[in-house]
Amino acid sequence: MGDFWARIKREWELFALVLCVFFGLLILILVLILRPDGIGFGGRGQVSVETPSALGKSAFAFLDNKGKEAGESAPNPFLTGIASPKPVAKPVKPAPVVKEQPKEPEPAPVVEEKPAEPEKPAEPPKPTGPVRIVGIASYAYMNVNASGKSVAVFALRTSPQREDMYALGVGESGGGVKVLGMTEKELWLLDASGRRWKVEPGRPRKLWVLQP
Repeated sequence: MGDFWARIKREWELFALVLCVFFGLLILILVLILRPDGIGFGGRGQVSVETPSALGKSAFAFLDNKGKEAGESAPNPFLTGIASPKPVAKPVKPAPVVKEQPKEPEPAPVVEEKPAEPEKPAEPPKPTGPVRIVGIASYAYMNVNASGKSVAVFALRTSPQREDMYALGVGESGGGVKVLGMTEKELWLLDASGRRWKVEPGRPRKLWVLQP
């Protein structure tokens, strides 16, 4: 009976030893994993694999730091060509040039010129002294000829048996008279003696000429 309990005691001691070793290894592994500078591990909870180039850079950096601590100012020949490239600045795009469009000149205001009103000739004075009748002028109407010019159409009787029709514009002469001016209601004539006569439409007027 005593041997049985002694064997049980030895087995429990062995089992407890195995548990201690297991938990000890487990704690050691966790410590190595959770350490920020663990061997073969990167940051907390992240596993990093060191490449040969990275290991070489670490070794050269270690040697360079040793040289700096010793007071060396010359660059480490082992680190030539290993330094990280400097960032290249991006070219700055020039601001777009805004071309100013030339302003169109404002048109000058158009001033309408009103045509000057023709001056009406004065009423001719009545003749005094010895006179004689040379004809009767009847102002028919004012018309526009083919060239667009206004003409006065009238009949001029130079003798009891003769009556001539004329279509004259302002400044034109015919039958011994000259047209000085005309409107829709009046016709102004100048006879050979220099006298002015007014003739109304449809109303005959005698033309008087002073005898020398």
